[in-house]
Amino acid sequence: MALSIITRTAAPDDVCIDIAEALRYMGYKHAQPDQQTSALIQDCVNELKNAVNYTACLSEISISVRDDEIDFGFLQIKSRDLSKNLSGCDRAVLFAATIGTGTDRLIAKYGKLQPSRALILDALGSAAIEGWCNLLNEQVRAIAEKNNRFLRPRFSAGYGDFPIAIQPQLLNALDAHRKAGIYLTDSCMMLPTKSVSAVIGVSDRPRASKAGCAACEQTDCMYKI
Repeated sequence: MALSIITRTAAPDDVCIDIAEALRYMGYKHAQPDQQTSALIQDCVNELKNAVNYTACLSEISISVRDDEIDFGFLQIKSRDLSKNLSGCDRAVLFAATIGTGTDRLIAKYGKLQPSRALILDALGSAAIEGWCNLLNEQVRAIAEKNNRFLRPRFSAGYGDFPIAIQPQLLNALDAHRKAGIYLTDSCMMLPTKSVSAVIGVSDRPRASKAGCAACEQTDCMYKI
């Protein structure tokens, strides 16, 4: 089953890099960095913006949800958590997004030269891919709303019992390596490392539902809010 795929890009200044989110990844939680660290963070933001390459590939498909089973056409899986998220949906948007290899190169370089800078760049890279996914989400939402349709929160492999093992089929269906430069290691790690794949349910009726950390039942994640 060949999917109809579109590719999206964004300029560095189009994507919001949430500093508060980056600080959370760095372990600050409710604390604030000192003036020197804040200046270093801003310097890293500027360097990161020169390295990012925001790219994504997306496809909207028909789906069928029955009990704990979801049929994507090219893939059938069983997941209680994803089924709950997609309840009432007859379509879904699949996407894979990345900020490119430049961030990985910066982190590797400073990992040897200036570990504190590498740590900050790693956290900012995580915030950048989150910002890119948020922008894509809003673009999809705008199109859906024009058609009186509603979105469910995006849901990635690894959330709850949605198996990470489906990544090869998902990325292959999206032609993510050719269209966005994303590929997988044997352990299903996405490269570039600051990359995300996800499913966004589309329904003809709204539903109040949880998103992000609140939608995931994993309790041992160090980034859990």
